[in-house]
Amino acid sequence: MDTDPFPMGVYWDAGMCPPPPTHTLPTLGGGAAASFPRPSSRQGALWGGAARGAGGAGASRRPKMAQPVPAGELPLPQLELLKGQLDQEVEFLSSSIAQLKVVQTKYVEAKDCLNVLNKSNEGKDLLVPLTSSMYVPGKLSDVERVLIDIGTGYYVEKSADDARDFFKRKIDFLTKQMEKIQPALQEKHAMKQAVVEVMSQKIQQLTALGAAQGATTKA
Repeated sequence: MDTDPFPMGVYWDAGMCPPPPTHTLPTLGGGAAASFPRPSSRQGALWGGAARGAGGAGASRRPKMAQPVPAGELPLPQLELLKGQLDQEVEFLSSSIAQLKVVQTKYVEAKDCLNVLNKSNEGKDLLVPLTSSMYVPGKLSDVERVLIDIGTGYYVEKSADDARDFFKRKIDFLTKQMEKIQPALQEKHAMKQAVVEVMSQKIQQLTALGAAQGATTKA
């Protein structure tokens, strides 16, 4: 008897659902945002065996469960579709982590900039950035208060210590978000690899079958 080539529980919903919709993380400092996958109710077995309810009203009716099909029993064309969907999900999760990392780096840099706000630098000349490539000369007149960009064009005045706490909270929050996404990304990678292995086995079987039929015909 053949063993299940997907010990992790890789199944395919016969509905051949599209990639999952997403929701967006609220905009953080500097207007950056990052998206995260949100499981669709139509993705049933592929997203952890979620139920796809039957239509109609009535609290007493039990929802019908989508019947998962082991990926090893799927024909090659459907395996190719499944691999394509997993490719999209892996790319999407990787992109989400990359976006969060960019935002986190900006907060780390902003937090480091607070280190120059000390009494020894008060009154010194500096260049004030108006744009990414335009600067004007100025003086560091206040080392106690700063303006923080909280997104969408809004700024909040804080003390230097409060600003450090603010940046630390944001950095910790983004770290936790990336830690939440990483296991899902690893799982999708493993599922994709399992699908690729089954596809390879099926291609080998089809090749061997074709060779056997050709030998029988010649005989």
